[in-house]
Amino acid sequence: MKVILGWLAGIAWIFYAACGLAALVYLVRALSTGRKLAASLTVYEQEELREKTARFWRTALLFLLTGVLLFAGVQYLQRIPDLRGALAITPTLPPGLVITPSPSPRPPATPIMGALPTITPTVGALTPPPVPLTPTPTATLVGPVPSNPFYARFGDVAELLGYDLTTTTLSPGQSVGVTLYWRALPGAGNLNYWVFVHLLPPDISRLLGQHDGAPVEGTRPTTGWTAGEVVVDFHSVPLVATDYTGEARIAVGFYDPAAPHVRVPVAGGADYVLLPVTIQVSGP
Repeated sequence: MKVILGWLAGIAWIFYAACGLAALVYLVRALSTGRKLAASLTVYEQEELREKTARFWRTALLFLLTGVLLFAGVQYLQRIPDLRGALAITPTLPPGLVITPSPSPRPPATPIMGALPTITPTVGALTPPPVPLTPTPTATLVGPVPSNPFYARFGDVAELLGYDLTTTTLSPGQSVGVTLYWRALPGAGNLNYWVFVHLLPPDISRLLGQHDGAPVEGTRPTTGWTAGEVVVDFHSVPLVATDYTGEARIAVGFYDPAAPHVRVPVAGGADYVLLPVTIQVSGP
């Protein structure tokens, strides 16, 4: 019985549609017969049409009432707890088969950032570096401590531990003193590397000022560095661009003076770093 009721509940919409369609058909026929009745002339014809009209109206109402009663019956049966499960449409499976719910789809994994692209330097121009992955040095700094800690690793030559500045405002003819704190790595003694300190606009489109040379004003070439020692390296960078006003950045790096276009790569793929400070350049 429950199976039959469940099947009937699943196809109840067919009965609703059939009852509605039949009621509509007989309603149309009743209206059509009514128009004929109004146009008839003889008494006999009027009586016959009046009887047909009444019969069509009764049939239309009967189908309409049947659909309403069928709908009310299905709604009533669905409210009975014992039959609610029977009226729900569930798939029938052969013996031995079990429905296994499909797992919810997992969101796609976020790709892990890989190695940053290496920027090939060009002579006379600087190209913007990618955002560096700045590791935090684990070793405890022994010796001079910079006022502005900042870490970057230049190949196997040196680690930049921080910097000091003499000023953050410049006018034409003035200079900014930049003190860099290097910790030597084992590869520092392989070549006599020079340090470059460039003053650049934010778009890195031109040189506003620069100072290149061996560390510590030429007195501490990298060939004499000992791995682990901290070298305090001062550079005085003059502002030579007299037609520029606005913000400026400081770029720092190493290169081989015998091949100026070959720079020491920075961890992350660039060949220099921008110090996290802004220099304000004003007019004369």
